[in-house]
Amino acid sequence: MAQSLPHIYISAIPFAPLNSLVAQRFRHKFPRSVRMEKSKFTEWPRVVFTVDEHEDTITGAAFSPDGRFIVSGSKDQSVRVWDAETGDLISGPMEDFHTNYIGAVAFSPDGRYIASGSDDCRIGIWDTESGDFIAWLEDHGSAITSVAFSSDGLSLASSSFDMTIRVWDMTFPKDALDIPPVYNSKFSIHGHRGAVTTVAFSPDSTKIISGSVDRTVRVWDAESKELLYGPFRGHGDRINSVSFSPDGTKVASASEDETICVWDLEQGEVVLGPLEGHTDAVTSIAFSPNGTRLVSGSYDGTLLLWDTTTGHILCEPFTGHKSGVTSVAFSPNGRRILSSSCDTTLAVWDASVAGEGYTLVPFLESPAHQDNVKCVAFSPDGSRIVSGSDDETIRVWVAETGNPV
Repeated sequence: MAQSLPHIYISAIPFAPLNSLVAQRFRHKFPRSVRMEKSKFTEWPRVVFTVDEHEDTITGAAFSPDGRFIVSGSKDQSVRVWDAETGDLISGPMEDFHTNYIGAVAFSPDGRYIASGSDDCRIGIWDTESGDFIAWLEDHGSAITSVAFSSDGLSLASSSFDMTIRVWDMTFPKDALDIPPVYNSKFSIHGHRGAVTTVAFSPDSTKIISGSVDRTVRVWDAESKELLYGPFRGHGDRINSVSFSPDGTKVASASEDETICVWDLEQGEVVLGPLEGHTDAVTSIAFSPNGTRLVSGSYDGTLLLWDTTTGHILCEPFTGHKSGVTSVAFSPNGRRILSSSCDTTLAVWDASVAGEGYTLVPFLESPAHQDNVKCVAFSPDGSRIVSGSDDETIRVWVAETGNPV
């Protein structure tokens, strides 16, 4: 093989996706070459690489502001930093400090520090490159659900099951100490009537957006703590994720009710959505850097990419995770998408889109079950689909038509 360069190229043809230019141009010229009968891709896979070194569910992940690194936090109580191009471990595992699972992570705007929020009710501050533990932030009375740095790096916001949002001064000394110091919050924000599940700063650091189990989205003044906009009501279940558009004029919310809404701040109304496409709770959303796209991740194990002008899905779902997606993020240049999953992996995806878009076609025009559908599977020959539901029934369907068997 090493002596025959043409043979190397010919050997690659059977593995090229059916719709790829390589397959379309050369496959017919070599009719007697090896063929793949099963597991053949139609398009080149979108996934660039995966990382699977965590020992439990990865609850959150984020790109560094310069796009060089990825931080991940997990139920295995560790924080790790990875090379965003290769997936190699840069620092960590940062462990032996939190005493319960880590539910949220975030980079500071300069990329030098990492914040990790945990079910142990504390936030840890870490040095990105060395992995040194720097400080504890303690004030919350219950599990931390979300952490977010302001764009100027001067403040950190956090949300918790204790129904509060807390804002922390990040100008404290960050010299490595033998005994990490403990700092308290500048102030707390009250107003939600249930656990606060998610929080984020506006691009100009003047506002804080929050979502809650009380099914509302609220926008607060980051200095005075006053409620500026909201409560926005429209979701039928708890809010799992919120995000500001890059220009700060709109906010997006993702919910357990399987939908996404985009709100106009001034009008206080839904200007896009509810966006439907996922088949389970939407766990995370993120705007692209230019604001033209929105990526969402769900417990259905998929990512969807949306046009923020039309609300249309731009391409086929990103599939590959073996369990629910817990967080999604765009790279700073918008060319990559990061996701974390309950399957203990991180995945980096190609965010480019070709073609005229993608339309989801309903499998059935009427409800398949009378309650939540919890699991589905194909038969080995692909001709049947079986579904199980909270309505206590199992049903079998013709895969091509959706007719019940």
